[in-house]
Amino acid sequence: MQTTTVVVPTRNEAENIQKTLSGIKEACPNCELLVVDDSDADDTADLAAQAGARVVRGKRRGLGQAILDGITSAEGDVVVVCDADGSHRPQDIPRLLEPILKQGMDMTIGSRYVRGGSVVGWELSRKIISRVACLLALPVTSVRDSTSGFFAFRKQLVQGIELKDSSWKIMLEIWAKAKPVAVKEVPIVFEVRQAGKSKFDRKQMTAYL
Repeated sequence: MQTTTVVVPTRNEAENIQKTLSGIKEACPNCELLVVDDSDADDTADLAAQAGARVVRGKRRGLGQAILDGITSAEGDVVVVCDADGSHRPQDIPRLLEPILKQGMDMTIGSRYVRGGSVVGWELSRKIISRVACLLALPVTSVRDSTSGFFAFRKQLVQGIELKDSSWKIMLEIWAKAKPVAVKEVPIVFEVRQAGKSKFDRKQMTAYL
């Protein structure tokens, strides 16, 4: 039987983490919960542990490195990466897992830009930035939502592959280097963070480019 780890990278997400983990546990009760915490100003790690997650202290080198640390530490055969801020709905996790566990897919991507997917609450400028970023990746990938941070994959895909943390878009890094054969985009509804401060800034855009 294949096992699953849900990796949740965090940095100062005390206002969101317990609600997010509660939702993940409800959606995927048999999944390992793994929080990689880079917090420096709150008690996110303690709250995550209280909620039943295994907590790994991050290297404080950004979101990309935190995700890579989570992938390395994950004990599951399948890894799901999910944000802590409420933008990724935990109830969508089973829909990401089903094509891998039951249909033989190598990787699934929570997509805002396929039929049935959408974004709620973004300003026009953020929508434009996101779509332009996806268009820039078209020479590299046919994935419609190439900047998605909500995805799942078989951990064996990345065995022996050197992944770099130069960008926070690790999904694209995995897709380009691991070259999964069977990939499916699953429509999701992406929502704005529920509380706290967004980590998205010009530095992240530059790193992506």
